[in-house]
Amino acid sequence: MIYVNISQSGVQKYLALPTFREWIWAMVFYVITMDIVYIFCILLGLLFYAHYANCDPIITEKIQRHEQLLPYYTMEIAGHIPGVIGFTLVGLFCATMSTTSSSLNAISGVVYKDFLSQYWKGNIKEKTSGRILRLIVVISGIFSMFLILVLQYLGDILPLAVSAKSMAYGPTLGVFCLGLLFPKANAKGAFYGAVSSFIFQTFVFVVSKVYRYKKIIVDVPKTFSFYSTQQRYFTFRI
Repeated sequence: MIYVNISQSGVQKYLALPTFREWIWAMVFYVITMDIVYIFCILLGLLFYAHYANCDPIITEKIQRHEQLLPYYTMEIAGHIPGVIGFTLVGLFCATMSTTSSSLNAISGVVYKDFLSQYWKGNIKEKTSGRILRLIVVISGIFSMFLILVLQYLGDILPLAVSAKSMAYGPTLGVFCLGLLFPKANAKGAFYGAVSSFIFQTFVFVVSKVYRYKKIIVDVPKTFSFYSTQQRYFTFRI
């Protein structure tokens, strides 16, 4: 995974460890725990598919987006048990907040180290640096919150997140491979290459979203079915 190997958010966690041995153990624990998480996610998806095979909640308009499926399933299965829905939502928010906080810290470190510190004259006190880093985190967090107003019109979150990560991780992986395979490459060439790659991938992403909005590109859905209240069998395409 690019997040583990070369992303700022992942690498800074390894650099915070005191020894290389602890870094190895951190990698081992990460791989094992993430494999377990992925297995549970796959089993949960199969459980959703089996449970809603004959009554798709999106077709019946019980939910509007795929992201609502897990809370709705929890409410339907265990909604009568006090605290279950609350614990489910808390778990989702905690997982989101942990990832978001590390990403915001990584953004803050990159902006400060690679940009602000290059143009800051004189020595910067550690206390001042800490305040600047916190300010960058706050600004980035506010900007991320306002992105919600746009994301709600761009479809499901998972495909959108994969596309957005590709725009960022693609140039990062390219620069990493460039430095690894071509030692004679310089910083200026790597920078302009990464910027060009990011612009091109952003253009492809924006155009694809515009075409999907105008129905020029239409995803071919799978066929789902459900039983109506009169127990008549219907087949739909979603």
